[in-house]
Amino acid sequence: ASGEQLTAWPEGSVIVKDGFTGEHPRLVAIMEKREGGWFWAEYQEDGEVEESGAPRNCIKCHDAGDDYVRAFKLPM
Repeated sequence: ASGEQLTAWPEGSVIVKDGFTGEHPRLVAIMEKREGGWFWAEYQEDGEVEESGAPRNCIKCHDAGDDYVRAFKLPM
């Protein structure tokens, strides 16, 4: 709203990603920006948690993104 370039997503930001194999839903991944960083959770199709917290395998892939988000850039 201020028109200034963001350098990080604000606390409370939430990103939801769904994953499919063909037309079959396979997973839902959620990132929530909290005080101190992002909290990740990945759910299998049956609702079971596959990963949560700050798993290193998530973080290492997201290191290359703006504020750990690889799907899209920070808004201007």
